[in-house]
Amino acid sequence: MKKLLLSILVVFMLGSFTACGEQTNESIISSHNASFESETTVNDDVANESMVPELKDNTVQFNNSFVIEGKTIIQDMAAAADFAVIYPDLESVYNGATNVVVGEVTNIQYTDDEAIPRTIYSFAVAETLKGDIEENSLISISESNGYVRMSTFIETYGTAHFEDITDEEISNGIILQSLGGAPLPEVGEQYIVFLGEQKQEGRICGAYAVMGNFMGRYVLDQDTNLYSRFCPNEDPELYTIYDSVTRAIVKEEPMSLSEIKEEISSFAE
Repeated sequence: MKKLLLSILVVFMLGSFTACGEQTNESIISSHNASFESETTVNDDVANESMVPELKDNTVQFNNSFVIEGKTIIQDMAAAADFAVIYPDLESVYNGATNVVVGEVTNIQYTDDEAIPRTIYSFAVAETLKGDIEENSLISISESNGYVRMSTFIETYGTAHFEDITDEEISNGIILQSLGGAPLPEVGEQYIVFLGEQKQEGRICGAYAVMGNFMGRYVLDQDTNLYSRFCPNEDPELYTIYDSVTRAIVKEEPMSLSEIKEEISSFAE
């Protein structure tokens, strides 16, 4: 198996950061069609029929996007990174975010401009908890994880970092990269995402970036109806803080949507 220089991978992974009443969990999307089901309406033709409002499409299409089906993963790399800002708890990531929305992943694109992996996904917004993103809209969200095509990597860095690379591997190979080994988004997953402002320029123009990459993405567990975020195995204390009074260790636990909304409401008090 071909071997990459770890230093090169970490460099271009880090470089990607610079680019440019109470509701229960049952109300969150369980399927795309049921996601934004309105209250029952009655008209002359159909009584008690549930209507699904049309989603306003505010997504962006990227010219350099590609599909990974049929390609071969040449290298699976979990890159470590020193984050400029750490968000150890819900309050810190909420305060750092411009927008906070609840919804579901509906489509995924991958880009690798300058051999920098990005996953850009369409997100159906069911509820806005902070900011001015419209509910019942589709937006584009970008994360600094994803795939790099071997052809793009070699065009950027050359073939010196591989031994006996074949033309077939260059043509059909991809490199999977993720910060800390964080799982990539998947269609159908439901999140609470903490976002910056919509990018107005650069390679992700029109998309929203997640705060702190995986630190700003709370994923719904369908079995427990609780939200939690990924924590790297090599840094299990990433979300550990100390009580200001007792100095006892406080670890972030999975929470329901209602619990998260209750905490968020307390931040403004």
